[in-house]
Amino acid sequence: MSVLQWDSCIGSAEVLQYGCRFFNSLWVEFGQIAAKAVFGVLQTVGLWATVSLAHPENTVVTLAERGELDRLRAALENAGDAVFDWTVADDQLAWSGNLASLLGAAATVNLRSGQDYLRGVDSDGRLARDKELRLAILGKRTYVTEYQFEISPNEMCWIEERGTCFLDDTGDLVRIVGLLRDVTERRTKEARLTFLATYDELTGHLNRARLCAALGETLTQAHRHDQPGGYLVVGIDGLALVNESHGFDVADQLILLAGQRISHTLRSNDLMGRIAGNKFGVVLPNARRSDIELVVNRLLDAVRDEEFETPAGKTVATVSIGCVELDR
Repeated sequence: MSVLQWDSCIGSAEVLQYGCRFFNSLWVEFGQIAAKAVFGVLQTVGLWATVSLAHPENTVVTLAERGELDRLRAALENAGDAVFDWTVADDQLAWSGNLASLLGAAATVNLRSGQDYLRGVDSDGRLARDKELRLAILGKRTYVTEYQFEISPNEMCWIEERGTCFLDDTGDLVRIVGLLRDVTERRTKEARLTFLATYDELTGHLNRARLCAALGETLTQAHRHDQPGGYLVVGIDGLALVNESHGFDVADQLILLAGQRISHTLRSNDLMGRIAGNKFGVVLPNARRSDIELVVNRLLDAVRDEEFETPAGKTVATVSIGCVELDR
């Protein structure tokens, strides 16, 4: 059995009892700071959750025979997280957990001090981390921050850092104990969702909803300031035939390339989005009829006059354009 369900052998109340007994024993043996730090890790890791066991010797029986500290260490290592203990006086970092898996094999050797670690944090991340630390010290609370970390010159990851600051009697920081977790996958998904909320996945231009909102804003400005404007619908001709003859991949490539060519032809303040499979919408703010006609003719020429390079070879394309003037 490679996966251990904690709730199948130990109830949540018993887990808390184990944590409390473990906490109390450490309080006596190692002192107040160490006990608080480890108990914070126990809460952060969450032993009530499912734990993936990477080693065959970590079975239900063997874990039951081991001490609380060993079970905590097994949970931490198999979760892929790392715990750090940083002391201000000597700038030294002590690590527990799976640091090599989290930040690379060289991390266990290279990350011995706070300065060593901060060199891997991106500049924006350092600023955000410093801000959270200041707030945590002032509020005497834990902190949570996320930043990009450079594992190697060509590899970055997103790290979530959760920590507790320990202060001396004068309120100065003397120690930080915390946990690092790789959140790259979550951040990538969030970035993708944020992108798709505004942009079309294939072309990278505004999606239909965002372009409609931009058109509404342009109409409002046109009415408020008595400005002219226009709206174009640009459709790629014969795209269904390309789909039938060469497949959807070639058609998608043609849509992408035509969209790029249209975009490069527009003015800097014009807005463009994909509104249907083969159609783009273009908002032309502050454009008189002569400006609209000029843009239309330039778009027709830009698409028609040069071949497109596709996976099926070179091909030509044309577009049809409909336009309206915006009421003032």
